[in-house]
Amino acid sequence: MLSAGTMKSRVLLTLAVGLLSLAIFTPCFYFAEHGTNPHVNNAFDAFWWWVVTSATVGYGDLVPLTTIGRLVAMITILCGFFVYTHTVTLIAEGTHAYMERYKRGTAPLRWTNHIILCDYTAMADEWLHALRNDPEWCRYKVAVVTDLVQTAPYPDLGFVSGVPLNPGAMERANVTAAAHVFLFANHRFGDPDLKTFHAAKRIHNMAPNATIWVEAIDPNSDLAAQLAPEIRLLPSRLMMSQVLRPEGVNLRQWINAANTIR
Repeated sequence: MLSAGTMKSRVLLTLAVGLLSLAIFTPCFYFAEHGTNPHVNNAFDAFWWWVVTSATVGYGDLVPLTTIGRLVAMITILCGFFVYTHTVTLIAEGTHAYMERYKRGTAPLRWTNHIILCDYTAMADEWLHALRNDPEWCRYKVAVVTDLVQTAPYPDLGFVSGVPLNPGAMERANVTAAAHVFLFANHRFGDPDLKTFHAAKRIHNMAPNATIWVEAIDPNSDLAAQLAPEIRLLPSRLMMSQVLRPEGVNLRQWINAANTIR
């Protein structure tokens, strides 16, 4: 993938070639053809010729008659090939680079009133499917902020690569405009609650209007008691009991349970 500096240099080079071609060859063609070519009566005629020639369109309505004019035309055509082929290439590469950034989770999301799932764990995947099957919640777009996977788990998800404790990652997920943020316990850490509670506090400071839900291993711990009242706790064991039910997850029961804690 091209770096931003390389892309900028190539854009500047393409612009420079195009502008120099316009600035040099348009007046050269005018002075070479004016008075000899009946179709070159003013500067705009020369400019029209430059546009058509550099684009290699070849209308044939205005052609050089002098030797100098023909030499200028040949150089203009070569410059035109360079400018237009490089322009198409830069557009294609820029589009590809943006899509690659979006795929790998380094591009910012512009969503509003959306749901953010922090850390893509097995419980987060269960929660995602429950959201999709609930008529009240399925209307939200869902973004995932995690470093546990390299690309979006599902094509309809927004994806931001990073950890929820990283303000930059949450900014790319546009957390300030989110409606709900769910944080899931990452058992790679010795004390998952320590990480999720810390992230919940940071996210609450960044997005005070969002509803924040936190999977808590121990919802009755002294750490949980320090969280802002607006942060809602989802007991991990209760969530797992829902996952293990033969009839599947009942999202409404999860939500109701969270509303009764603290």
